[in-house]
Amino acid sequence: MDRNRPAVHLTAPRNWINDPNGFIWFKGQYHLYYQHFPYAPMWGRMHWGHATSKDLLHWEHHPIALFPSKSYDRDGCFSGSAVQEEEGIAFYYTGVDYVQADPENINRVLYDTYVASQVRIQSPDGFFFDNFAGKEQVIAPLQKPEIGSRYHTRDPKVWRQGAYYDMILGSKVQEPGKVKTTPKVLIYRSMDGKEWRFLNEFSSYDTLGDMWECPDLYEVDGQWILSMAPMHMSEEAHMHQHQAVSALVDYNAETGEIGWDGKQFVYLDYGMDYYAPQTTLDHMGRRIQIGWLRMERPLPGCAWVGVLTMPREVTVREGKLYTDVHPEIRARFHKPVAEQICNAGEPYCIRTQLKDGEEVHIGAYRLGLKEGHIWADRSGLTEEDKAQLFSQTPLLAREQVQLEIYVDHCVVEIYAEGGAAVLTHVVQPQALCGQLRLPEGAQCFALG
Repeated sequence: MDRNRPAVHLTAPRNWINDPNGFIWFKGQYHLYYQHFPYAPMWGRMHWGHATSKDLLHWEHHPIALFPSKSYDRDGCFSGSAVQEEEGIAFYYTGVDYVQADPENINRVLYDTYVASQVRIQSPDGFFFDNFAGKEQVIAPLQKPEIGSRYHTRDPKVWRQGAYYDMILGSKVQEPGKVKTTPKVLIYRSMDGKEWRFLNEFSSYDTLGDMWECPDLYEVDGQWILSMAPMHMSEEAHMHQHQAVSALVDYNAETGEIGWDGKQFVYLDYGMDYYAPQTTLDHMGRRIQIGWLRMERPLPGCAWVGVLTMPREVTVREGKLYTDVHPEIRARFHKPVAEQICNAGEPYCIRTQLKDGEEVHIGAYRLGLKEGHIWADRSGLTEEDKAQLFSQTPLLAREQVQLEIYVDHCVVEIYAEGGAAVLTHVVQPQALCGQLRLPEGAQCFALG
C-alpha cells in the first residue's frame, strides 16, 4: 500500500502527471483527462490519462485516452479541452512535432521548440477514442509570426458561444527591438467546430511573463474571467516565475475583443505549487476549477509524481474573485473527530478562526496570521529544489481570519475567508504526522 498517495487528490496510477485537460460533466459523471507520460516519473512525450468521478472526491482510472499517432502529434498530445455535442464529446488539444529530440532521450525535446498545431477528435462517450482515424488537424502551425508563434501556440480552451464555437489559445510573439517575447492569447471562431478563423488577440508586455499557457475564458454571473499560467515572470515583481493568475475582464462576444489593463490580477493560489488550471460547469451549473500541483520528483518510495487539486468553485462577489472549496466536497467533511485521529492517515479538515499572532501546527507544517496575512512555512517538509518554502496571502483581515484547512497525506489546501485567498502546498507526508496545535475552538472533521 502506498501510504504517501493522497486519498482525495487525483494522481496517476504510475509515473508523470501534469495539466488537467478535457474536464467535463457528461451523462452523470465527471470526466477528467490529464497530461501524462506513462513510461517514467518524468516529463516526456505527452499522452492523455483519463479518470472519472461522480462526487469529485473518488476517481476511477481508465485506459489512456489520447496518444501520439500522427505526424503532427508524433511527439505529444499537449493540453486541451472538451465540448459536449449531440454526437458525444469533441476534444481539442495541441499536437506537437519536436524540431529536435534529445538524442539521449528521444521523449524529450531540445531547445524547447516544437511545431504546434491544434487538433480535434470526437468521442461518443468519453471512453472510446480512435487515435488513428479520428483525429483532424483544425488549425495548422501558424505562418504569421506577428500573430503568434509557430512553436509556442497551444492549449486550446473551447466553448459554445451562442450559435458558434470560440477558442482561446496561449501564444507569444517576438517584437522588434525587444529581447523578451510578448505573451498573448488568440481568439478563434468556428460555426461547426471544425473550420476555424482567427478573430482577435490580446497581449500585454509587462512583468507577466513571456508566454501564457493554458488560458481559460469564461463567464460567472455576468462577469468574464480570464485565467492563464504565465511563464518566466519577473522575479523582482512576483514571488515565483511560473504561476497561475486570473483577472476580471470585459469580453465582446461579437468581436472576440478582451478588455483588460494587463495589471489588475490575482494569484489563484499563494502556495506557489499551483499551475495550469482549467474550469468546467458542474452538474448544478456552477463554475469549478481544478489545477496541477507541481512536483519535480516522486516522493520516497512512490512510483508517481504530480497531483491535481480538489475542485474549487469560482464566484465573483462585490467585484472580487473567490475560489472556494467545492460545496459538495465541504459537505462531505462533516464527521467530527478528535485531534489524535488526524494522524491515522485519512484526509481531514480543520475549521477555525485565527486571530492576529495565532498559529496552527500540523506536525512540522506551520501557518498563522500576522498583520492580516496568512503565512505558511514548509521549511524542512520538501525536497523540491525550486519550492517556495515560505508563502503568504495578500492582506485579508487584521484581527481574525476564517480558515478551512484540508490535509490529505502529502497535500495541504488552505482556504481563507471563503476562498478570498487559497494557499496549497505539496509536502513530505511524514512531516505532517505529529502533534496538532490548534487555536481554541478549532474543530476537525473527517469524511462522513
